[in-house]
Amino acid sequence: ELIDGNLKIAVASSKYRNPIHIHALVGSTISGLNKKHSLPIETFTMVGTNVGHELYKVHSPLNVFVDRDKAIIELVAKETILLAGDGDSYRNYDFRPTINYPASFTGITPALVNHIGDPAKFYYGGIILRLNNEIQFSSRLQLNTEIHQNISNNFDKKRNFPDSLLPRVRTDIVSYLQESDTYISRMQLDYFFNPYKEVFGKFSTGILENMYAGAGVEFLYKPFNQNFSIGLEAYRAKKRAFDRKFDLLDYEINTGHINFNYHLPQWGILGTFSYGKYLAGDKGFTFDISRRLSSGFRAGIFFTRTNVSPEQFGEGSFDKGFYFQIPIDLFLNDYRGGYINFKLRPLTRDGGQKLEAGNDLIGIMHSTSRAEIERDWSSFND
Repeated sequence: ELIDGNLKIAVASSKYRNPIHIHALVGSTISGLNKKHSLPIETFTMVGTNVGHELYKVHSPLNVFVDRDKAIIELVAKETILLAGDGDSYRNYDFRPTINYPASFTGITPALVNHIGDPAKFYYGGIILRLNNEIQFSSRLQLNTEIHQNISNNFDKKRNFPDSLLPRVRTDIVSYLQESDTYISRMQLDYFFNPYKEVFGKFSTGILENMYAGAGVEFLYKPFNQNFSIGLEAYRAKKRAFDRKFDLLDYEINTGHINFNYHLPQWGILGTFSYGKYLAGDKGFTFDISRRLSSGFRAGIFFTRTNVSPEQFGEGSFDKGFYFQIPIDLFLNDYRGGYINFKLRPLTRDGGQKLEAGNDLIGIMHSTSRAEIERDWSSFND
């Protein structure tokens, strides 16, 4: 939409990790077209969108993109205005490309699977082929399916006698690891909605993770000009059969949490405190703190304390561990979306265990606040 010399353009990208990089690429493209065709464009506003939501706006004069390779980032940042998104106003722009729904996207990648903490042998692991398929029925309704095929592992050497006084919500993980070489890790249908400005929601149903299917709802309040966000999630989960196909077991539970997230952009630190009901029916809190580097690499630690006594919890007393997240494009010559995720616990027990549903809103809405966008100015000339 072009009004009084300002071009508004809505962009959705799963390839690049931050809005500044996308803004630089879009601005350079518009600048080239403007010069070639003598268009009356003086400024442009890039509207960032995802799953049908307008999340933020980045507004700049076009002349700063004449020679992006030599641009002085501080001057570009000074001339750029960051604004909050405005519902779905981008849907009223003069030009709206036609998308033929349903649209399907499929990829096959290798991945690692692991289990850590058995007293007899610290590490068990293997290699799988992972098939990911996403079917978009609309910008807000999508089905994500993940199927794994085992290539090689040593899980058959893992002992399998869970000794738990709690419902075995995680300690029989070995039965899942040993049962089948081909299995469905996720088949989750999500509907995203935006009931109020800066409030996002999601309904989910299907196979939510390796061990549980079910249905639930999630909300996230993330104000653009603040460094905090507040989330709420509630699910009805039912345990899956060990072959991880479509059959279910008898165990089912209502689980949910309230989450408070706080971001310290100058250090790249994100802290999360959550309180709620876990898969074994225990109640308590989880504290998680992580740091993100400019490369996109993130590492963090977490611990959980619930109303389960150390005697009931078993060896380890309470749940804790660490994780890291590596952008795939760190290993490539080109930019590509996606991450390699590792989450490791010294011991797998049943207390303090959360449901691990896919497409969590805090992940989908990453890099969409003012502080998160300003953090990434160093990527302007990448």
